Amino acid sequence: MTNGTDQILIFAFISVESVAFFGNYQLIFSRLIQLINTSFAGTGAGIGNLVAENNSVQIKKVFWEMMTLRFYIAGILLIILQFLVEPFISLWLGDKYILEQSVLLLFLLNMFIMQIRVPVDHFKDAYGLFQDTWAPIVQSVLNLGASIILLQYFGLAGILMGTLIAFTVIILLWRPYFLYKMGFKESVWIYWTGFLKLTASLALAFYICQYIFDFILKTEGQNFYDLVILGIKITLVSVVIYTPIIYLFNEGFRNVSKRIFNLIRKK
Repeated sequence: MTNGTDQILIFAFISVESVAFFGNYQLIFSRLIQLINTSFAGTGAGIGNLVAENNSVQIKKVFWEMMTLRFYIAGILLIILQFLVEPFISLWLGDKYILEQSVLLLFLLNMFIMQIRVPVDHFKDAYGLFQDTWAPIVQSVLNLGASIILLQYFGLAGILMGTLIAFTVIILLWRPYFLYKMGFKESVWIYWTGFLKLTASLALAFYICQYIFDFILKTEGQNFYDLVILGIKITLVSVVIYTPIIYLFNEGFRNVSKRIFNLIRKK
């Protein structure tokens, strides 16, 4: 619903041409989100069984394993796409279809939020916390209102800012609070402590990768072969930089790493 609203606003207040430009970026991000969500499609049922066992220690452990795993995957994608989307659009459609850097950043932030929201949503549903039926309505109203106001000042970026504001209020602030208060029955500050540690880990990795890519790696692809080579380089650097940082500072990632290694060993 949010994406449809954004396109209507672009058509009504900016231009038909901008709808096409926006759609190209949206296609890339929506397909990636769909691919990741498909990969994790079976986790919801497992969470339901976990909550039914009512082992609070294990529930929190698995929750943070899922949060750190989503942060890790979404963080790697954020770093890679920051440097690959524009060269890809340029080779695919031409330079005139490249949007402002601020628009790309907002797309990345909204995609990132859509990924890291999933563990909170799954656990909220597993606890049967459906009382906040008003939340999607408020999110849509916030998105529409903020987008209409901000597009007057920032154009296309303003519409994405409106989406980001709606996501922040409902997805990042309300839903974790609701889960911790009504489901985990703990202070939401426990969540924010872990969340901020994950965010700081990603920010540090992003800064280091940005420095490396700007001053060491060649970041322009003359053809699709060059783009693939560039993508491999960026992916390798991102994984090498981000993995030890998130492993060192976040217990959830250490736990999920052990879980994955144990599964591999059993096979």
